[in-house]
Amino acid sequence: MTIRKIGTKNTSLGGSRELATDLSAGTRKTWMVTNYVLGDSINNTTDDILSAAGLPLLRSFLDNGYCISKEAREINAAAYLWEVDCTYDSHVDAETPVVEYSWDIEEREEVLRFDMLTGKPILNSVGEPLLTSAPVPIPTLTVTRFEPTFNASIILLYNGRVNSDYFLGAPPYCALMTGPSGKTALLNAQRVWQVTYKIKFNLKIDPQTLIMAGWRLFLLDQGTRYIKATSGTTKEYTNFVADGDNTTGNLNGNGYPLADGAPEVYLNYNRFQMAAFAPLGLV
Repeated sequence: MTIRKIGTKNTSLGGSRELATDLSAGTRKTWMVTNYVLGDSINNTTDDILSAAGLPLLRSFLDNGYCISKEAREINAAAYLWEVDCTYDSHVDAETPVVEYSWDIEEREEVLRFDMLTGKPILNSVGEPLLTSAPVPIPTLTVTRFEPTFNASIILLYNGRVNSDYFLGAPPYCALMTGPSGKTALLNAQRVWQVTYKIKFNLKIDPQTLIMAGWRLFLLDQGTRYIKATSGTTKEYTNFVADGDNTTGNLNGNGYPLADGAPEVYLNYNRFQMAAFAPLGLV
């Protein structure tokens, strides 16, 4: 039987935050997690237990802090049952950063169909769309940190997903995750993972509600036909025609022709699936 961690004590999570004038942040947080470890012999030593499978390594990462100490005590000798207190600290030496942040700006060329401040469609003086494009700056956050393990399933869970919760003040659907990506590294002679998360922020507004809509897709409601009449649940369609030829016309959001002088209607769709970013503990 392998000496291994078998669980976490339900009431063991606790911590504190204190002033630390030697730190630029001004405070530091420490906390402790108590784990249950099952030994394989009555003769197990504390060194055997502290090396149990499933326990964190010293300097391993959890919730923006490193494991700085482990302490074992036997609680049931006959059952080979131990408790191990793992203490974490949000501050470590400068040579070993818990997490590194970097910000950059990425430009994307986009077709501009509406005013980014007011949401009004960009039209000429007779109400026709003025199609123009411009580089749109996208703030990009890169977070790199050391983690004791890295499961590839986290890529499937987060890559190409947008936030379902507020993230650094960005409303849901405004932060897009690329990655995470990971590579093995040596940290204090321990094999760990260096994991990088890249988040792109899009603060575009919905032109109709003027609410931040982020990475949603906006498409002008237009087509080659429109609803001419309805009879119960049956709809009769007819084509848009100009000078005897079929053409494209604007719709009002319900399948009918857009009235003269009425503002254009945009349909929005979700381009990406969503995921909660908070469990990652990036900020």
